[in-house]
Amino acid sequence: MNLPARKIERAVHPRPQEKIVAKAKASHNLRNCLIVLAIAGVAFLICWRYVQIYNVSSEINRAKSQLSAINAQNSGLSMDIQQKVDKTSLDTYAQGQLGMVNPKADQYIYVNLQNQNVVVNTQNPVTNKPSIVTQFFRNIINYFK
Repeated sequence: MNLPARKIERAVHPRPQEKIVAKAKASHNLRNCLIVLAIAGVAFLICWRYVQIYNVSSEINRAKSQLSAINAQNSGLSMDIQQKVDKTSLDTYAQGQLGMVNPKADQYIYVNLQNQNVVVNTQNPVTNKPSIVTQFFRNIINYFK
């Protein structure tokens, strides 16, 4: 009995490679999306920081301009004060409003400035006694001299 030779065929079932490829593509797409989001987040933080720096620098410029305006106003006011104040107006104000009078001849005190390097001590001289330790070391130093 000879049976006809049968072809042994294997049942070849194709593997579901489409699903694996689809999963790989989905993973790749997710990774790309996360990278894009991370880059966008970093770019947003950098831009936000530059906006803050710009705001602070504009506040500094505004404060500098206010300072220069105030300095100009102060210099103008000081010039006005110097122009308005003179000795005669001060004398009249002091005598009329404050009740000041000119000093009498016996109220003047004259100081002799010819001997400028001379100092006169009017207090009682204070003598400091050296301590026993100080005297001991002085005696030792004098001994070796």
